[in-house]
Amino acid sequence: MGLGAALSIATSSLANVSSQLSLVSHNVANADTPGYVAETATQQSETVDGLGLGVVTGPVTREIDTALQAQAFQQASTVAGLQTTQTALQAIDAVQGTLARAATSPACSAACRTVLHLAQRSQQPDAAGGGGVQRRHAGGNH
Repeated sequence: MGLGAALSIATSSLANVSSQLSLVSHNVANADTPGYVAETATQQSETVDGLGLGVVTGPVTREIDTALQAQAFQQASTVAGLQTTQTALQAIDAVQGTLARAATSPACSAACRTVLHLAQRSQQPDAAGGGGVQRRHAGGNH
């Protein structure tokens, strides 16, 4: 091997090491960035007829965890669906009003206020610590 070939191999090797160090420093600098995905680069030796000619740096690829990515997409989809539901329910409340607002309006009858009172009472625990609604089973008191 001649001096020119040895210098070529050394030059390509140093260029490869420099590229790898740059990529590693980029990964370390962005490790805390939300959504950042680590990158890697491949390296291959270059030969002709068994004679080494140096090293070639391959393309940079991202290491994506597909299961984690699918979970993130699922959560984003769930949040978007819940936001859409909330927006729709707010629009309905704006048009029809809520049950609490209806009970205070003059148009609400005594029956409406009674139903509202019973609904609120059924959600409050009684003095014994149980639910506000007492249930009886068929066949007697249990």
